[in-house]
Amino acid sequence: MLLSFFLIPSALFAHCPIPPNGTVKVVVPAGNLIIDTTGTNAVDWDQTSKQIDVKEICDRDEVSITGTLMGGAAAASVRPIPDWHIKVPKTVILDLVTMAGSITIGHSDGKLVARTGGGDVIVGNILGETTLVTQAGNIKAGDIGSNIDIKSSGSGNLYLGNVKGEVSAWTYAGDIIIGSASKVANAFTGGGVMRIQKVIGSFKGHNEAGSIRIEQAGSSVDASTRSGSIYLRMVPDKQTGNLRVNLDAGSGDITLFLPSGMKADIQATAQGNQVHADFKMAPQIARGLPTLGGVPGVPGGSPINSYSSFSTTQTGQLNGGGSNNMKLHTTVGKIEIKLFN
Repeated sequence: MLLSFFLIPSALFAHCPIPPNGTVKVVVPAGNLIIDTTGTNAVDWDQTSKQIDVKEICDRDEVSITGTLMGGAAAASVRPIPDWHIKVPKTVILDLVTMAGSITIGHSDGKLVARTGGGDVIVGNILGETTLVTQAGNIKAGDIGSNIDIKSSGSGNLYLGNVKGEVSAWTYAGDIIIGSASKVANAFTGGGVMRIQKVIGSFKGHNEAGSIRIEQAGSSVDASTRSGSIYLRMVPDKQTGNLRVNLDAGSGDITLFLPSGMKADIQATAQGNQVHADFKMAPQIARGLPTLGGVPGVPGGSPINSYSSFSTTQTGQLNGGGSNNMKLHTTVGKIEIKLFN
C-alpha cells in the first residue's frame, strides 16, 4: 500500500493523486466547503485561514484532508469563516464534514455524504446514494439518481429535484419541496409547506403546522397534519389495484381527486355534514353532541346528518369498490372527493 502523509501549512495549495472510484474524506473545524467536480485524476485544494493546521493523507484509493484549530481554539473563534476550495474528479465518493460553514458541490457521479454543524448545503445533480445534513440551514439539491436522506435539525427548507430512489426528509421547521420521487419513505416538518409534484411509489409524511400537497400519486399514501390541509390527486397505473390511502388532517380540509374509472372503498369522517363527493356516500356513524340549532324540533333545527358540532362518518363504493381502501378524517374542516377523467 502506498501511503503518504503531508503536514500542509495554512493557505497553501496541495495536490494528491486519486483513482476515478476513489474516496475523498474532508473533516474541518470551520469553513465553507466549495467542491469543484471538474477534476481529472487528482485532488487539488487550498484554504484561506491561518488559524487552521491541515493534515493530508494520500492513500492509493483514498485522500483524507483533516483540519485542526491551532492552540485548541474553538470553531466559533475562527473569523472570518475560511473558504476551502477542493477540486476532485466527478466520479469519486465524497465524505464531507464541516463543524461550521456551508457546503457547495457541483454535479457528481459518485456517492455523497455532506454534513455541517451550521450552514446551507447546496448540491447539483448527484448520481449515487446521497446523505445531506445541516444542524441549522437550508438544503437544496438537484436531481438524485439513487436514495437520499436529507435533514435540517434547525429551521431549514429542503428542496429536491427529481429523485430516482427513495426519499427520507426531515426538518424541525421549514418547507419540503420535491419535484418527483420513486418513493417517499418518510417526510416530516414541524411547520411549513410540504409539496410533492409526483411520487411514483408509496408516500408517508406528516406536517405539524402546515399543508401537504401531492399533485400526482401513483401508489399508497399515508399523509397527516396536526394543523393544515391535505391535497391529493391519485394517478395509479392500475385503477383496480390494492393500494391504500390514509389522510388525517387534525385541523384542516382534505381534498382528494380520483380517476373516474377507479375502484375504491372509501370511508370519510368530518365534523357535521362536511363530506362532499361526486358520487353517492351514505352516513354510517354520528358521534358527539349537537348544538341547539341542530336539534330536530328546535327552531332552526335540521336533520341529524347536518349537525355542525359532532363528527359524521360516511362510506361509499366507487365503481363497485372491492379494492383500493381509502380512509379520510378531519377533526375541524371539510372533505371533498372529486372525480376526473
